[in-house]
Amino acid sequence: FMQDFEAISNLKLRASYGVVGEQGVNPYNSLAKYNSRNIFSNLSLKFDSKGITSICGRNGVGKTTLLRLIAGFIQPSKGIIKKPENLTIGYIFQNPIFLNRTVKENLLHAILSINQSLNKNIVIKNIDDTLEKYSLKHTRDLSINKLSGGQQQMIAIIRSLMINPDVLLCDEPTSNLDASNKKIIEELLLEKSCHKKVILVTQDNEQAIKISKKIYTLENDKISKIF
Repeated sequence: FMQDFEAISNLKLRASYGVVGEQGVNPYNSLAKYNSRNIFSNLSLKFDSKGITSICGRNGVGKTTLLRLIAGFIQPSKGIIKKPENLTIGYIFQNPIFLNRTVKENLLHAILSINQSLNKNIVIKNIDDTLEKYSLKHTRDLSINKLSGGQQQMIAIIRSLMINPDVLLCDEPTSNLDASNKKIIEELLLEKSCHKKVILVTQDNEQAIKISKKIYTLENDKISKIF
């Protein structure tokens, strides 16, 4: 993760951002540059506090860069981004990053790294219950590397959700999955979006229309609201 972060932090960014508050994330009037090329110009959008908002667009238009700016992985060189002090953000990568350990150990490490005061036995019980809920209890003691791509992505989503984030950022989480696993993850995101904000980056317009409350598209350093 740190290597990924350092590579992206070399971008030359100029951006102005709005407030993440009770109504969700509200970046506005942003301009970001990579070398001499504009990524965003006069970008303005607002996220509600619940539901799925999709950000669509072709490769290279800046969807992931926008997501990582919202997450705070990279910082704008112009302007500010304000968030409530206790706001928590979960981030699901297109290609999940795991420790070379079992499923249980990966989930346990993620949860306890956020809050070391939690009772370990209670956390393990919650892990078992959650894995059982999503028909993944049999993977508990397997090495994460033994799982299929769809199972790994499910574990990545579960890992993010178990820290109970206020905002869940998803970078094309179904792009490498078959139709069956894609449907499972879409249904999971829809379920969770009833109680928290989900921001989804996707190139799949059909998926965006099917599960989103709002859709924005990035094109030629501009963002447009579809609905």
